[in-house]
Amino acid sequence: MTTTVDKKQLASKLVRIMDEIGPIKKSGWNSFHKYNYLKEEDIINAVRPLLTKYGVAIVPNVLNEEVSHSTTQRGTQETLSRLQVEFTFIDMETSEQIPVVTMGHGTDAGDKAAYKAMTGALKYALRQTFMISEGGDDPEADESADARRAQAVADEPGVVIGSSSVAGVSRGGRNANANRIQIDRLRDLARERNLSLGGMAALISVVNGDEVDVSDPALAGMNVQAYLVSNPVAKVTALIRALEAEESVDDLPPLASEPLPFDSDPPQIIP
Repeated sequence: MTTTVDKKQLASKLVRIMDEIGPIKKSGWNSFHKYNYLKEEDIINAVRPLLTKYGVAIVPNVLNEEVSHSTTQRGTQETLSRLQVEFTFIDMETSEQIPVVTMGHGTDAGDKAAYKAMTGALKYALRQTFMISEGGDDPEADESADARRAQAVADEPGVVIGSSSVAGVSRGGRNANANRIQIDRLRDLARERNLSLGGMAALISVVNGDEVDVSDPALAGMNVQAYLVSNPVAKVTALIRALEAEESVDDLPPLASEPLPFDSDPPQIIP
């Protein structure tokens, strides 16, 4: 007897799980940076019973790992692990599979960077696959952060913007590396110039003499982002000032017709 497998069965189960999860409240609290976050434990506790109920398993597979090292202002050596992870959803009844690929970043002064990256990859794979709401405010609604950044940039575009020079920006404290405001400023300038990731890599090479691998489209954004967050503030400031001087981009490779983002690619469901 021939059994016909319904190829839509697993997708239907994922939709039913999505429907039953509902919002998950942020129960984690980072006492150093003073913000709430959604814990991996909360997501797993909400998703696991439903996966069991519908007979769906998840199998992780690390596709790629990139490791870099940096030194903090206090001289502490830190490791940054960047993982590309494939999580395969498997229907236990039909053996049908749907892979989900996501990225995870983790920084640690010991040996836990890869584990932190794996935790981040799993959290966002589950959040994006099941459209999990945090039950809180949309990050884009944070007008106070936007106002601080706009004021800092307007006051003096060429200045080095640090946590000690912008009122209200205390998250992260003093750090030898670039902060979020500077990276956002660099990203905005690159988009204004319609600069692709290849163009940004070329600019980094010309201005700082460093090489960033953008040969793999799946990892290019992650590699550029990792370079920006793990290098001293002076290097990011040099890139900002170079883009503020329009003549600095004249000798770069042809610009992309559609500029690519700096941020890591969001999780993708592979058909």
